[in-house]
Amino acid sequence: MIEMSQEKIEYFKHSISVLLVTATDTEAAESINNLKPLPNESAIIQMFSGSQTYYIGTLGIYGVVLVQSEMGSIGRNSSLLTTLRAIEIWEPKAIIMVGVAFGIDSKKQQIGDVIVSSHIIPYENSRIGKEIVFRSELPPSSTILLNRIRQIRDWKFPVSHNQFAKLYVGPILSGEKLIDNISFRNDLIRAFPNAIGGEMESVGVYGAANEKKIDWLIIKSICDFADGEKGKFKKEFQSIAIKSAISFTERVLNIRSGFGELGFKPLKESSSTDPTITYKDRLKDLMALFDAIATQPKEKDGNIFKVAARQIVQTEVESKYDSNVSRLQMLIPKNVLESFEMRIERCWTMYNKVLVADREYLPDDIDDSSYALQKCICRELQRLLFVNGDIPDGLMQQYWDKYKCETNNPT
Repeated sequence: MIEMSQEKIEYFKHSISVLLVTATDTEAAESINNLKPLPNESAIIQMFSGSQTYYIGTLGIYGVVLVQSEMGSIGRNSSLLTTLRAIEIWEPKAIIMVGVAFGIDSKKQQIGDVIVSSHIIPYENSRIGKEIVFRSELPPSSTILLNRIRQIRDWKFPVSHNQFAKLYVGPILSGEKLIDNISFRNDLIRAFPNAIGGEMESVGVYGAANEKKIDWLIIKSICDFADGEKGKFKKEFQSIAIKSAISFTERVLNIRSGFGELGFKPLKESSSTDPTITYKDRLKDLMALFDAIATQPKEKDGNIFKVAARQIVQTEVESKYDSNVSRLQMLIPKNVLESFEMRIERCWTMYNKVLVADREYLPDDIDDSSYALQKCICRELQRLLFVNGDIPDGLMQQYWDKYKCETNNPT
């Protein structure tokens, strides 16, 4: 595990699709153990911000950031506040709460079965009179996430030598009580007969996600039945349950094309542990740089570039540039384009050495390196023009002007 300062948050934010929230130490430890490093990183990233610790890596094929809250939805570091802080810092595309829960029927369910929220049932909001009347709405989970989960039919997780975990999708009870009383549990089941299980943090996750308009889902696994026997084999059963929940979550996050509407971006596998920004190795990145520069005020001495370089380094290149890339690729011979891309990659490699250095870089370092990168790419743009000639429709002139190359103008 590599510890990094919170100043690096912007550097990693573009890689994150999902915020994972856990509550107990067992849940957090097992979840972290199943993360893999981001492409071009040698280990899981640990980062501190305020009262929270974040773990950045991949689960399945997506970048995730994991945070641990305290148990329950109310309190200083509850799931509500912890999730809100994480959303504000990391801007994830969706939230998944992963952990353990209680089941409601030991005859039909077993330890390790996975329960997924179609809705949550906040049972604390009630009117106490001669009878208890529950008054809460039943917030629904993300319809997109639920739809993708319902298409999974190949997941298997062994919970014993001859049994595999089952998947249940339905309403999940959520409240502040750590329930280990069969009478109270049965009262809840009578009030909500469609419930498939219960836990303590979902209300907070929902509240934060609803406030920030982010899709959310609860994936938990049964570790007991809230029947007064929670203490029996507690450690063993919780271990089975969290392993099962993480296993299913990983299967969900291996769906490559199902989450485009939410903005998920599958991460490319890396063939190296060198922490270099390798997604800058295509021509579309240069075009994105042109576009970013064009949106900045006109200033002298390369300041336009310095602003744009930071923006491009910290942001994944969006698909809106793809059409222009395809157009250029048709106009430039393949061997010329490949040579150009290779040279541009060398420009970025020099810049990356400053950005990913172990020490904290100084402002002058980043500014000087940004200006050097500008000159490097201008030189390669001039070389491309010389080898290939002008590009029809004046595209080369347009890009040249946007990039603010001051010497050897193509005209």
